[in-house]
Amino acid sequence: MEHGLSGSVSVVQPIFAGGRIINGNKLASIGEQAAELQSEIKVRDVVENIESSYYLVTGLAEKVATINAALSLIDSLDKVVASALGNGLVTRADALQVELKRNEINAMSHKLVSGIRLSKRLLCTQIGVEYSDDIVFLPEDALEPPLVDFAYGNRGDSLRPESKLLNLNIQAEELKKKMTIGESLPQLVIAGLGYYGDMTRDVYSGNIIGIFSLNIPISGWWEASRKIQQHNVKIEQARIMQDNLSSMMSLEEEKTDSDMIDAWMLIKSDSSALDVARENYRLAQLNYTAGTITISDVLQAHALLLQAQ
Repeated sequence: MEHGLSGSVSVVQPIFAGGRIINGNKLASIGEQAAELQSEIKVRDVVENIESSYYLVTGLAEKVATINAALSLIDSLDKVVASALGNGLVTRADALQVELKRNEINAMSHKLVSGIRLSKRLLCTQIGVEYSDDIVFLPEDALEPPLVDFAYGNRGDSLRPESKLLNLNIQAEELKKKMTIGESLPQLVIAGLGYYGDMTRDVYSGNIIGIFSLNIPISGWWEASRKIQQHNVKIEQARIMQDNLSSMMSLEEEKTDSDMIDAWMLIKSDSSALDVARENYRLAQLNYTAGTITISDVLQAHALLLQAQ
């Protein structure tokens, strides 16, 4: 109408939708938790890769220090052989054997330097630092790990994000099943309609109407029952997967703990072996000076020392 006004408002509010609203909110919350756990796993994996590269760099640097110490021993041995050669106590072949050993160690040193350069470039890429030959990654202080007698089994599984993801997977499938059940339940809706009209002759009219709607999906019961059966299968599959992976994680934790203890015991054993190798090389030098063994025996003792180091 000319110069007239009219307006209407309708509001619909579900009162009961078979629990799908509540379960849908719970399912969304589980999705957020799963995304956070997946992010945590990704961060952990990235940190583990960075740590692996870091220890590769520092480990190679320690080997370079070992090689340099070996070269110093060869230099001192070379002086002894040169002095003996000058006095006619040894042959030129002895001096050549020492030189060959030096060349062998120099080749190892060159290979280590190349490996350090490549591993440094990898580590710099992982941590987002521009590579430079002058970058030095300092080794951490060696700390003795505690040896703890763990009770194996399901200990610690609930602390791992993978285990929490498995639990969330089961909860999600159970909520999907409830939402499928909710589709076959009656749905109650309340609606409100309001109308206002102001026509040209100042005639006012207004109406408010309330409506209750009840929907019973009878025809969807058979389809819903099939979906519920499918969800039951998926829930059972998720539980079987959880049991299998939990057992695998428990075995992995037990093996990792055992490997850590074995490695620490091996370090102690190798430390003792290093002391023996040092003493063996010292005695070999003395015996060579006394003329009771050959230069080959000394170089063999040196090789054992280098291996122990």
